Amino acid sequence: TDDTIETYALGNLPGQTLEDNFWLDTYRDELGINVVYDWVVKGDDEYNQKINITIATGELPDIMSVTATQMVQLAEADLIADISDVYEAYAADFTKETLTQEGEDPFLAASIDGKMYGLPVTGGSVDSVDLMWIRQDWLDKFGLEIPQTMDELLTIIDKFTNEDPDGDGENNTYGIGVAGSPNVFGGGYGGLKGFFNAYGAYPTIWIEKDGQLVYGATQPECKEALATLADLYQKGMIDPEFGVMDSGKAGEAGAAGKCGLTFGQQWLSLVQFQTNYNLDNDAVWSACPIPTAGDEKASAQADLGTTRWLVVRKDFEHPEALIKMANLFIEKCWGETGD
Repeated sequence: TDDTIETYALGNLPGQTLEDNFWLDTYRDELGINVVYDWVVKGDDEYNQKINITIATGELPDIMSVTATQMVQLAEADLIADISDVYEAYAADFTKETLTQEGEDPFLAASIDGKMYGLPVTGGSVDSVDLMWIRQDWLDKFGLEIPQTMDELLTIIDKFTNEDPDGDGENNTYGIGVAGSPNVFGGGYGGLKGFFNAYGAYPTIWIEKDGQLVYGATQPECKEALATLADLYQKGMIDPEFGVMDSGKAGEAGAAGKCGLTFGQQWLSLVQFQTNYNLDNDAVWSACPIPTAGDEKASAQADLGTTRWLVVRKDFEHPEALIKMANLFIEKCWGETGD
């Protein structure tokens, strides 16, 4: 039968429309499932606001994507279905294998009292880890190696600020790229998560310390990292306007060849660094492990890669449709029969 699923959607496919694209055609032709969007919004903030309004009204679609908080709210309000049995019955072996490559945590986040309320849209936690990005050609110019310690890093930041690394004869470079709120601990250009991790500091998460659960931002390691950053700022090694810069704005210096070091996630090379190379083919950016400020090797913070779950309205007649669509999507993208 040709089942119609009312769902909410965000985003678009390149060169196609939300109403006419490969995935909707494939769901219809191979599964007999016709996907209909009740509404479309642009941007995460707008989407979450709309979902929150939907939760408040109780008028849910058949399937929708939600955050962990929204999923708990829906489960506690008895508005979404327990899909444990449906998942076990309909999920293909390859689907189960793929969704558990990050371990069981994405499923544990969707479990309440042993019941599974959401299908995780899994992502890789390794993608959330900060790397240290550095201009290798500038290091070579000064005869320096990739920094392993914070002292070595601070020496490089000083040289990148004060010794004309771009060779234009002007004092117009910054030693380290830093972004302000709301991106200061994000994964984009200028995020400081990796810098804090170098000190054994984890300001955005709860950590286990001396057998107790403590909040990372209140630990002395954070104060040490902040003191170092304050010193760099006072010495002019950080752009004085960083506080009003998001990652995109802060990254303009890196793209223009005016900053040769920053922290951020693995995808940075696709944005600012590629632009820098396009402007200057001698620019060579290297992705490196974070240095350490202490005696022990620093550990980079990895966040749960999964941030959204697909949930099913409690009274939806065909909850298996969600699992069937997930099977098809995963197989088409990564399976042996995918195109």
